[in-house]
Amino acid sequence: MEINRGVAREAKKKIDIIIADARSLPFRKNDFDIVISNQLIEHIIDVDSFLIEINRVLKNKGFVIISTPNLCALHNRILIFLGMQPTCLHVSKVQVGNFLKGVETSGHMHAFSPSALKDLLNLYGFHNIKTLGTGMYPFKGFSSKILCELFPNLAVYILIKAEKVLEFAEVIKH
Repeated sequence: MEINRGVAREAKKKIDIIIADARSLPFRKNDFDIVISNQLIEHIIDVDSFLIEINRVLKNKGFVIISTPNLCALHNRILIFLGMQPTCLHVSKVQVGNFLKGVETSGHMHAFSPSALKDLLNLYGFHNIKTLGTGMYPFKGFSSKILCELFPNLAVYILIKAEKVLEFAEVIKH
């Protein structure tokens, strides 16, 4: 699924693709066993509506997998300690306030800590939440992998798998 028509045209050459907005998924209720959101949630203005839609289209006991930059990543913590802007939290069309000054951004609306993303998923009827981290600046290869296993909350990216256990209507009743 893609919202940008130009990108969708290019992608259509290689894969099946639907042009749609993530706030209103063009699928039936309980349609999917798995929904994967890779590097998307940070770009969505209305995260709550997005998670409600994921809950709607997932079957009971279905899984959502979400990957997003980690606000609590080691490099972001160092930048904040130095009084600089975290790289995953964009305030302009270009990076400002950090070492990447002038580099074009991809328009992040939100930056998530692992605990905030877990709490949001819980709020919208997802449980059995498992969190992984991937990438650890400035480390590479094997050392990065080991550090991510030991300290997932310091990884560059959060990867969360959660199971739908409640319909959104049931969530509201609680």
